[in-house]
Amino acid sequence: MHSYQLVMHSGPTPGKTFLLEGNVLTIGREASNAIAINDAEISRKHAQLVYRDGKYIITDLGSTTGTFVNGQRLTGQHVLQPGEVISLGEQISLLFETCYIQQKVINASPEGFQLVMHSGPTPGKVFPLTGDVLTIGREASNNIAINDAEINRKHAQLVYQGGKYIITDLSSVNGTFVNGQRLTGQHILQSGEVISLGEQIALLVEKTSGNLYQKQIDEKRIQQAATTSSVQPKPNMNNHPLNVPIAIKQPRRIRVFLCHASQDKLAVRLLYQKLSGEGWIDPWLDEEKLLPGQNWDIEIEKAVESADAVIVFLSRNSVNKEGYVQQELRFVLNIALTKPEETIFVIPLRLEECEPPRRLRAWHYADFFPPERRDQVYNRLLESLKARFQKLDSNS
Repeated sequence: MHSYQLVMHSGPTPGKTFLLEGNVLTIGREASNAIAINDAEISRKHAQLVYRDGKYIITDLGSTTGTFVNGQRLTGQHVLQPGEVISLGEQISLLFETCYIQQKVINASPEGFQLVMHSGPTPGKVFPLTGDVLTIGREASNNIAINDAEINRKHAQLVYQGGKYIITDLSSVNGTFVNGQRLTGQHILQSGEVISLGEQIALLVEKTSGNLYQKQIDEKRIQQAATTSSVQPKPNMNNHPLNVPIAIKQPRRIRVFLCHASQDKLAVRLLYQKLSGEGWIDPWLDEEKLLPGQNWDIEIEKAVESADAVIVFLSRNSVNKEGYVQQELRFVLNIALTKPEETIFVIPLRLEECEPPRRLRAWHYADFFPPERRDQVYNRLLESLKARFQKLDSNS
């Protein structure tokens, strides 16, 4: 069995894992494909994977919307490397990674976990945890979808590792709490702990054995929660039955604005999620932070003005494209002029081989390519942000 897999990052079923177990595999809309994704953007036979010399080679099969690797449209064969992102059209993205067989065996164990809504829109509702990467949020595309105005579209993430689920806040507006403590990094969940999303939603972590759907739940507790909800649709969390304090002051985090072209959204979104998981970084990405009805120009200017640092993503798209990204960059550079000379504020990050604009050549840039160098470059990026953060702390 070949030790590679694809994990859906965006699309109909985020977090779904496709184990690559054949020498010739097709990806497409039809159910007969080895990797079947039922989405209108995908052709019936969209792309092909061929296993050769220990590697998978991907080829587009003349699809209508195209096959991309790290944002570059395929025009021939490409040897995949762990960490690369395959995009099918504009909406579907798959992360290519090494498959850890031992972890798969653990996941197959009959013992598992589930979340039970203690307070919120549907008290008593059970959410079985059955995937390796699960998201919690307001959008229906999340594995755990909770339709409540207090919750972000993508609010928090659960990752299965070593027999446990690890929870991370995805830079939500109202925060993610565990037992009353606001998350600023990763947390390994234990049975009996309470996850709170904002002030109104509380989920109880439970361990299950056997069939997750046959788990016996404490009916008295569920009935009590349901009664509380019917009398008080938005329960006062100060009187939470589990006595979990919620109003915890959030520690200061470094604010990082992500300046990019819309064509680079996929790569930027992946880095946004990685930075969010650090706990001490508060990255700003338009699709996550802007609310419906807000003025785009005003909110972007406010975000740049309040930022402690700005990562400028460089690609052939952003360097050569006319339009809003150039206006945004000019505003960033104007703010940079107000900073002391040695301040780390503008951090250029190249996503591919391209010539940095003349106005950015004063700053040392980093190359977020090829894929095998990304971890090293990411750590260097964190060093720059830590140096900036320490400077802010010393001036406060």
